[in-house]
Amino acid sequence: MSQGSDKAKKMLESDRWQNMSSAEFSFLVNGLFGMPAQIKQDLLEMRQPQQRLDVILEIVNSIQQSF
Repeated sequence: MSQGSDKAKKMLESDRWQNMSSAEFSFLVNGLFGMPAQIKQDLLEMRQPQQRLDVILEIVNSIQQSF
């Protein structure tokens, strides 16, 4: 996720990001990406942090395949 960005890598490797709960992590990761408002809202309405993270990962992987 942070490939090519030293700033992002440093942030994600910080103690704060490494030690936060999965729920907090899933909400904060959702905020890092510029996505259409409806997709962000759909993610925020998901009750399970793992489900949010799985969908975000799918989105990121689909973007990577486009390049």
